[in-house]
Amino acid sequence: MYAVLFFRWHNIKQFSTGGSSRRSGFEQGALKFMPKVTFLPSGQQVEIDTTTTLREASYLVNVDVHDRCGGLGACCNCVVTVVSGAEHIGPKTVVEEAVFYLAADDRLSCQCRITGDVVVKTSHA
Repeated sequence: MYAVLFFRWHNIKQFSTGGSSRRSGFEQGALKFMPKVTFLPSGQQVEIDTTTTLREASYLVNVDVHDRCGGLGACCNCVVTVVSGAEHIGPKTVVEEAVFYLAADDRLSCQCRITGDVVVKTSHA
């Protein structure tokens, strides 16, 4: 909970002080749409900006995606299944294309950035 509040406070602080932020939660004086990620089976939900990966979003709500490589895509353990909203996830990266055992609706959470609401199921439920 603290991480989510700090994340939102940081974006508001950057916006209100006119400072530039690496995060894109705000845009030119107006609130920017923040997509929502729902993790199944826990049902945890979090709003994130478009620069945040699904892996990072999972840490904000204490959902373990079992990554072991720090988000580099080397361990291939952070597989999630996209239940809905696949059109809001960018195309598979080169790293994901190299993982031969990923099903069509499976993605590496460390490689996914989203542009709209998605529902994903963690493979280590």
